[in-house]
Amino acid sequence: MRMRTVPVLMALLVVASLAACGDDAADLGPYVDAVAAEFAKPPEDDSPPLNEAQARCAAEHAIDAIDEDIITGFGTPEALVAATKENLASLDLDDATLDTIAADFVACLGGVQFLLDFLSEAGVSDEQVNCVRDSITDDEVVGSVRADLAGETNEQFDTEIGACLGE
Repeated sequence: MRMRTVPVLMALLVVASLAACGDDAADLGPYVDAVAAEFAKPPEDDSPPLNEAQARCAAEHAIDAIDEDIITGFGTPEALVAATKENLASLDLDDATLDTIAADFVACLGGVQFLLDFLSEAGVSDEQVNCVRDSITDDEVVGSVRADLAGETNEQFDTEIGACLGE
């Protein structure tokens, strides 16, 4: 079983990140709700699922990071979610915004521990989980999510995870 951590985290983050923004989150509540609902759905692949609290946290933080005009420019929350499932590249966000979204997303999930828990629950051996624990930092997870948001891949991260999992 190949653990697609980068695409998984990216897809989750993309949906959350695109959900909303601006200084007045109250007006963007339906965008947060739509993104949080999307995040809380069971993944269609072998990605780790988010619980409702994690999904809501990621959506709320993304709202604070993305310009309100970008979010509301989609017209409806559903249109925003549909347009941003793959990545955020089409939003043409600056590096600082992408960095913030990635860091906040990973923090909402609980950092590397989220990945370790998922691997353990998926039946990955203790030895492999410990290898990941010893090989990956929260900053590396943030970097991987950041790459995913930009429509890129973080080959080093994927290689480190793959080496631990025997891939």
